[in-house]
Amino acid sequence: MVFLWPVNPPVLQKVKPVLLLFQGLLSIGLFLGVWKGASLINWVSREKVDALNEKVEQKLGNLVWGYFERTHEACDVPSVNKAVDSILTVLCKANGFSRNQISLHVLVNHEVNAMALPDRHLVVYTGLLRKAENQAQVAGVLAHELAHMQERHVMKKLAKELGIAAVTSLAGLSGSAEAARQILEVLASRAYDRSLETEADTKAVNYLLAANINPNELADFFVMLAGESASTLPDWLNTHPATEGRSERIRELAKGKTYDASAFSNADAWKVIKAGLPE
Repeated sequence: MVFLWPVNPPVLQKVKPVLLLFQGLLSIGLFLGVWKGASLINWVSREKVDALNEKVEQKLGNLVWGYFERTHEACDVPSVNKAVDSILTVLCKANGFSRNQISLHVLVNHEVNAMALPDRHLVVYTGLLRKAENQAQVAGVLAHELAHMQERHVMKKLAKELGIAAVTSLAGLSGSAEAARQILEVLASRAYDRSLETEADTKAVNYLLAANINPNELADFFVMLAGESASTLPDWLNTHPATEGRSERIRELAKGKTYDASAFSNADAWKVIKAGLPE
């Protein structure tokens, strides 16, 4: 048997506003509860991922630096090491970075190269020091690599090109030369996003200005390297955006800014330091 209610019974007319209010409050309560729960889950998840990334990056750093240590000769000239370390220290102090958290390695190699490795290892080749005309140009290169470190570009690039699972797996291959070479191949490739390189250049200019160092010296260094033939273009420059546009952008960022044009720009003093570089 079916009972048919009147379309608008008097009782429901009186109760309806209360029901609608209750339904609205219940919906809002459910939404807030779900949103808060989701936020908590995401926060915990991010915390775990950050912790995992830190451990993975440390293992990758040990793996890659171990490879460099086995295959390269460390520069043992105190004056050279002290000069590069002092530049890095000035940049770190001026920008509020912890110098102690960065492992600086000056290696004997004729290539004009410098690179940021996982876990804040910074490698500088003596070939780059020999090519630079003054310490300000070296400061510009170090500032750029510092930017890669501060913005975690190294890990972002590895994760993008290899995938998180593959990066985690490689991190577990302690002492594997093949794994280290694979990581370095990715880091040395052109796979870096131009946006990351542009960001690193912008940050580098800011770091240099904070340290009262002329950013135009870095632009000059790129112009000088641009004169190299395609076959001899340094790998470090080869993996970066077009040099001409890059140097122009650096000059534009530095225009109108205050800095000491003489800071670290004494060519004669730098020649004395370079004279001690191993052949």
